[in-house]
Amino acid sequence: MARLNRNQLEAVYKLFNQFALEDQRTYYIRTIDRYRRAAITVTRLRAGFALLTGIAAAFVGLMVAVNPGQCVSGTPVGDCTGTQVLLFIALLVTVAAPAIGSAFTTLADLYQWDRMIALYESALENLDVADAQSPLDEMNDDIYRAAFLTYAEGTLEVMNDETAQWGQLTKPPQQLVQFVEEQEQKAQNAVARTRRAASSSSRSSSETPVTPEIPPDPTSGG
Repeated sequence: MARLNRNQLEAVYKLFNQFALEDQRTYYIRTIDRYRRAAITVTRLRAGFALLTGIAAAFVGLMVAVNPGQCVSGTPVGDCTGTQVLLFIALLVTVAAPAIGSAFTTLADLYQWDRMIALYESALENLDVADAQSPLDEMNDDIYRAAFLTYAEGTLEVMNDETAQWGQLTKPPQQLVQFVEEQEQKAQNAVARTRRAASSSSRSSSETPVTPEIPPDPTSGG
């Protein structure tokens, strides 16, 4: 490949800076903001349903303790329709709200927004470090070329490291990997034993002496 001159290096730098580093930086910033908003929303919902559960449980306890007009327990006295409806709603909330809160907890554990935010924030910081190595117009040609190569390699390394982190997040448990490897080894050993047994049986058959058939003597009377 021909050696690029200064004008070509500057053009490549501008293209790389705009469509590689800056695009990646924008992606990191937007992803961090989206994940942070999702994590905050889920946390607020979990806290809200927990608070609703506590309020409903306190209301039920208060109704049982006060027992106005024996509308809660015992023989109802007077019109208890409104009280019983409120009590039913409170009991329903005490059962449904924890289940909904647990669903949001499972959702947060599934998507792991906090961990993703930390991953992208670290990548964004490393991208800023790589950007600090970008070449300057005041540099001479040799220094400009060396600075550009360092800047490009640093940017690509940040992207590779971020991709590697995704690989670690999707990596299966070590026990599962070990179990699969052991089972594959057992299967290979079983196939090898079967082949050896078949080969041994074939050799035994080929080595068995065959007694030739002797034709009768035509001169004999028999």
